[in-house]
This record gives sequence, C-alpha cells and structure tokens, in this order.
Amino acid sequence: MTAPVDLDLAALRESLQSLLPEVGAGAALQRMTTGAGASSGSRANIVVVGEPSTGKTSMINALLGRADLLPVRPTASYVAIGGDQIPSVRAHYADGRMTSGDETHLAMLLGEGADERAERVEIMVADPRLAALTLFDTPGVGGIDSGLAQLTLSAVQQATALVFVCSAGAKISIAERKFLAEAANRIEQIVFVLSKIDKYADWEQVLAENADTIRGDFHRFPPGRFDDVVFVPISARLANMAAARGNLTLARVSGIDELWTQLFRISGMHHQLDELNTLREFASVIADAEAILADRKRTLEAAPEDDDELAAVTRQIGALTEANSAWRMQLSKQIDLARDEVRTRLRRRVSQLRDRYDAKMQEKIKPNMIPEIEAAIVSDLCELQDEIDAAVREHITEIAGYLLAGIAGGDGAVADLADQLPARGETAAEFLRERTGPPQDPSAMMMGLTTAMMGTNTARMLLTPTLAAALHVAASGFIAVGVGAVAALPVGVVWWRLQKKFRERASDVASLRGWIIECLSSANGEIALDLDRIFRQASYSLQETIASAMADALQTATEARKDLGRARDRAAADLLRLNKVKTQLDPLKEASRMRRAALLAGPTSGAG
Repeated sequence: MTAPVDLDLAALRESLQSLLPEVGAGAALQRMTTGAGASSGSRANIVVVGEPSTGKTSMINALLGRADLLPVRPTASYVAIGGDQIPSVRAHYADGRMTSGDETHLAMLLGEGADERAERVEIMVADPRLAALTLFDTPGVGGIDSGLAQLTLSAVQQATALVFVCSAGAKISIAERKFLAEAANRIEQIVFVLSKIDKYADWEQVLAENADTIRGDFHRFPPGRFDDVVFVPISARLANMAAARGNLTLARVSGIDELWTQLFRISGMHHQLDELNTLREFASVIADAEAILADRKRTLEAAPEDDDELAAVTRQIGALTEANSAWRMQLSKQIDLARDEVRTRLRRRVSQLRDRYDAKMQEKIKPNMIPEIEAAIVSDLCELQDEIDAAVREHITEIAGYLLAGIAGGDGAVADLADQLPARGETAAEFLRERTGPPQDPSAMMMGLTTAMMGTNTARMLLTPTLAAALHVAASGFIAVGVGAVAALPVGVVWWRLQKKFRERASDVASLRGWIIECLSSANGEIALDLDRIFRQASYSLQETIASAMADALQTATEARKDLGRARDRAAADLLRLNKVKTQLDPLKEASRMRRAALLAGPTSGAG
C-alpha cells in the first residue's frame, strides 16, 4: 500500500478535535490546542533543555562565538535567539507588555538583580548561521520551582527539536529522565550533549553510562525510542579559547563544530520534523482516547452481572417477606426465653436480699439503727431495679441482633445485603461505579435501647429506658432502610407503687422484720409485672419495625432494579456510540502511522 504522503494534518487535527469530546478526553483535547509542531515557519526552533547549571547558556554563547552574550547565572526567563541584519532585544511580560532595547539591556533583563522578570526575551543577532534556525535557552528542569519548569514546557511546545544538555560532572538524574520521557512523547528529534568535558577526566565513562541508562530505561521510554542515542561531548571553555585564538584544533576538540553540524541538519529538514512532532502528538492523543474508551466499555459491559446480583437479592428479600410467620415465631420464642431468664434472676436476687436481712435481724438491733436499715433496704431495692432493667435491655438488644442476623441469613448474607443494595436516591450508574467498602458486623446494625433518668423522692435517679429498635442495614452508606415506630417503654413505675410502703416507717425492731419482708415481696411482684410489660411492648415494637423495614428494603431494591434496567439501556446506547467513535479513530490512527513511516523513510536519522 502506498503511504499517504499528502495527508492533510489540519483535517486530521480537526477530526480528532471533534471526536475527543465524545470520548471525554479533555486533557488530550487541551494538548491538541497547544501541541508540538507549532513552529511550522521558515525557521527551525531548537530548544535547549536540561537541569540548572549544566552549561546550557555557556554552550549557546560558545555556539555563537560570544562568550559574554548571555549571563550564565540561572535565569527565570526563557530566551529566543535568532538571526537578523539589525540586532535587537525585546522582552515580553506576563501582563502582555513588551519592551525593546539592544544587547546592553540583557544583563538588566536576565541578571540576578532584574527589577522585573520577563517571561520571554527575544534576541536578534547578526549571525548568518541563525538565518534558518532559532535557539531557545530555558530556565532548567528538575528544580524546585514548578513555574520555571512550566516555562520550559512552554518552550518545548514550540520546538522543532531539542538539545538535551547533561553535565559531565554527574550521571543523568531521575528528574532529567522524567522530563526527557515527557518531552520524548512530543518531540521526534533530540540531540544529546555532554557538557564541561574539560573539567572532568572521566567524562567518557559518564557519557557511556548515560547512553546505557537512557537505552535501558524501558520504564520511561518505549522500546526502540533511543536505541541509537549518541551524545555530542562539548566544552564551552575550549570553544571560547579557540574563538579568541583562532585555534582550529581547539575548536574541533571543543565539540562545537559537531554540534553545529547537528543543528544545520535539523534546520534543513525542519518541516518534516515539525510534521513528525505533530504526528507524535496525535499518536499520544489517540492512545489516550483509546484507553478512555476501553475503560468506559469495561464499566458499561459489567452492568449485566450487577443486574443478576441485584435480582438475586430482590428474590431473597421477597422470600423473607413472604415467610412472615417464621421470624415472628422466632421472636416470640426468644422473648419468652429472655423473660423467663430475667424473672429467674429476679427471684434469685430477692432471695439473696431476704437471706441477707434475715441474718441482719439476728443481730442485736437498737431502735436508733432502724432508719439506717430502712435506708439500706431502699438502696438495695433501687440497685435491684437497675440490675433487672439492665438485664432486660441487654436481652432485648441481643434478640434484635439475633433476629436481624437470622432474617438476613446468619451465614454472611447480611454483608451481601448491605453490599448489594443501592442507597435511596443513588442512581444505578452511581451504584455500579461507586460500590465499595467493607460490610459492618450484624451486631452493629441494630440500634439498641437508649436511656434517660428520672428523679423520685427516694433521692435517687431511676432509669426510664426508651426502646428504639431499628433495622438499619448499612455498609458504607449504601442502604439505609426505614426504622419504623419508636416505642417509649418506662421501667421505673414500680417505685411509684412502693412509695407508700417506704413511707410506712417501722416503729420498733419487731415491726422492722415484717416491714422488710413486705418491701421485698412487693418489689418482687411489681418488678416482675414491669418486666413482663416491657418484653411484651418490645415484641410489638420489633415486629412493627422489622416488618416495615423489610417492606421498605424490598421496595428500594425493586426501584433500583428498574433504575438499573434503564441504565443498562443507556449503557447499550453508549456502547454503540463508543464503538462508532472507535471505528472513526482507527483510520485516523492508521493514516497518521503511514504518514509517519513515510517521513521516517527520508533522511531523518540522527542523534536521538
């Protein structure tokens, strides 16, 4: 097949820009508007990059034979140097202002004491070698100032080719390789330079190690990207000495002549390189779009499995709702067992109190001890009431948790239920996309009894619990069903009935024994009646709450299934649309690939 050498890049760019919003590739679209290949004029834009203090500016001065043209101290501006018969200097600022001058202003614009930083400085010099190319000096990469790195990237976006400068004083750093990886995605041609070779005797070893590191860094660079990487070793100091003395041998050893050869080669084919840069950017954009398409398709195609899971949960809840009698009978059985256990505990504690006070009455009791014994029996009975009340609340909480685990399937179905049902108001798409998080333990899913205190004329705070039995299945907020009615169940009313007995004070030691027996008997009967009433009302409240919550859960699941069905229909339509976009991307990708192959078949080989 013949390569489409006449591929219309403008039409290709327009086609991609129309498809990227369909894919949701906003970042890729932004790159399309500011991408590489921006020079496309009569000159090649050659951007010099590297870490601060690697000798970039000294190298440019040496290339131009002007050792003192640009200040070699670190600068916060990037500088464009082109050729013209009339030398000039223009400074561009962030607010849009532009000032003009001559070379005498450079120290003021680029030196450390500059009053105001210019973002970009354009210098025109009378050098015929710059007629077909523009050199860009950049602040540096890998430093701590992200603003300077952004300025360098802005310059890279205009580049026809890069000159990547490393110092012979150190091996290539991770920061340099990280920047190089980003730049290599945009720029086809990169010339590697090893600077300051006159200062370091082992520069040849550093050069070889740098080349091997770049070739072998498959984590950052695609295979084959830098297989033919070649470093041009240079010395700006030797080049300046050669220019001052007219020494051709020094000039050759400095490496500057070899670097000029590389730059002239680039300027002679800059139109092809600009097009290759554009195609490289297009390839990156298409790859991003394809990755987004693949991810969205995986999400959409997962919908049927989630639908099956939700249908299974719906059937489970429906079956549980129909089996009303089973869990109601289980509730009744558990309530009876708990009531019998608490009543047995009450009888045992009353018997213990009776034995204690029988033993007390065997002692020699004086009349002035009667008030103390009366106060003690009142305190003991208050503690008994608190103990029995706590036992009642503990049993009801256990019953509620046990019943919930049984209804939801005590073998782990509680976790399934919590994980598989969407929350109210959550769309099916959100449910499919956002469902995560571990389920809670069933014992933590039932809100238990809360208590409040009330005062009596026994100078003691007596307990009034409020039963708030609430079925609340929750796992990371994905289902919260109705909690039903809240039943207020007062416990302390028994003490109102014992007030009269407490006010009937014993008149002597003989009547004290009878008074104690009557108090214990009355407390036993009243507390027993009270706990019967509490268990009975708790049973009613739990029945109502659980039935209401289960019905609500079933309705929520049914509505979610309907919503999911609609989401699946939309997903099917989205898949059709995404597949259509994919079929449109494929020929663009192939056309770009073939055009790139045709360009690379020409005389474009070289360093990097």
